[in-house]
Amino acid sequence: MSSSHLKRQQEEQGSVSDSDGSDNNSSVGKVKFSALYALSNILQTSFGPFGSDKLIIDKQGNPILTNDGATILSMLPIQNPLAKVLVDISLSQDQLIGDGTTSVVLLACSLIKEAENILREGDSSQSISLCNSIIDTYFECARISLQILKDIAIPVENDREILLKVASTSLNSKGLSSSSRTQKYISSMVVQAVEIVKGKLENISFHTVLGGSVLDSVLVNGLALQRKLINGTDE
Repeated sequence: MSSSHLKRQQEEQGSVSDSDGSDNNSSVGKVKFSALYALSNILQTSFGPFGSDKLIIDKQGNPILTNDGATILSMLPIQNPLAKVLVDISLSQDQLIGDGTTSVVLLACSLIKEAENILREGDSSQSISLCNSIIDTYFECARISLQILKDIAIPVENDREILLKVASTSLNSKGLSSSSRTQKYISSMVVQAVEIVKGKLENISFHTVLGGSVLDSVLVNGLALQRKLINGTDE
């Protein structure tokens, strides 16, 4: 799916740009919300371990095949202010956590859709009060959810077996089967790297070298320098 196709899809749903000033408040609201739902529809089919990859053509004409939410959103020609907020949420999730870029957008869209349904059914004269009530309720739900997560959390400490399972689970959404040799190899490498830096993830860096397969990846405890051999090839 190219970026031009995605743009056409957004235009059909009124999501690329805001409505002009001739529309009333209700129609403008619908146009803005439809932009969010357009993004949700685009990402839904790429969500989860069985999600489909998206083929996107960038501005330079280079094809990119990915199911990563942050990557997809960063390449879309989005102009709608509310849709841009979702893009920023996805990018922040990617920078802070490194995963869940698609699910965070789908969750936000679901919450907004439920809020929109409540506002439509409510009294328009009480819309501001109703909005505040919805926001307060969502904050309370978030507080309760965080407390539940704390209650069911299991201390990991230095349990290597649990760390391997965590690493393996996170790779399920990257197209690697849980029983594959590649996933076991990468999971073990990830855990070993975390153990070496004692949990300080900012001390782990990634370098890509053209050629070979994923199984050719190696963990270097120190500095990795790329140099050229006498014949001009990289080593």
